[in-house]
Amino acid sequence: MEHTYKEFLNNHVTMKIVRIFYMSCMLMFIALHSYAQHNTDETPSNKRVYYTNACELLFQYVPTASPTEEYVFGVKTNYFFNLVYNMHIDFAKSFGIIPGVSLRNVGIKTFDETIQNIEYKKIKRRSYLLGISAAIKVGNMQKYSFLYVGGAYEYSFHYKQKNFTSSKKTIQKEWHSNATELFLPSVFIGYQFPKYMNIQLRYYLTNFLNPLYDGKYGNFTIFPDSRILQFSISFQANQFEQSKKMRERIAAPHTVDI
Repeated sequence: MEHTYKEFLNNHVTMKIVRIFYMSCMLMFIALHSYAQHNTDETPSNKRVYYTNACELLFQYVPTASPTEEYVFGVKTNYFFNLVYNMHIDFAKSFGIIPGVSLRNVGIKTFDETIQNIEYKKIKRRSYLLGISAAIKVGNMQKYSFLYVGGAYEYSFHYKQKNFTSSKKTIQKEWHSNATELFLPSVFIGYQFPKYMNIQLRYYLTNFLNPLYDGKYGNFTIFPDSRILQFSISFQANQFEQSKKMRERIAAPHTVDI
């Protein structure tokens, strides 16, 4: 009875943390959007606020080897449903900050792995992550070209696994699964090019897979280190400059002399 009560208490606390995290992300998203919409012009202090949104192409790899040679990590590419929404606050011509929210499809891929005595040619594991981030940027804000460094904190809420043999593919998925770690912190560095292209290198500070998990998705004790190294490419247009150009294209109303 005592063990059951402790489990209930732990689950209750976990769900409270999850709800707070969800609400924080949503409130931050609403605040960023509202604030950006009302602060797209230059201010007397030369500070300007604008926002960017983008879809990312992710290349993900775990830079460690299996200690028992039970599998081989491969590069996993995710291009669907990686949404990033950032707010930019430029304090000067060469310095600013970037708070943001994201919904990203993060995962890993292995080859030659065995689960419950079945040998799989390839296995893809992924989870949707809801996250918040913050970064500082240094560069030429007038030309929209800068280097940025920051960190993020993401919540894993939907797990999916695809198992491939030479003859068939099986799919398993689960909401709020304990197959992955619940929260995944990360650090990143990136560069924004003047003509929209953005590149970023991110490293997760904790394991993607739960190393204590042993269930229908496999025995994850064979993954002592599943920290992901991730490279991403996206196109992030400067919404401040876009709105400015749009206003310039609107011709002034013609007047007729009488």
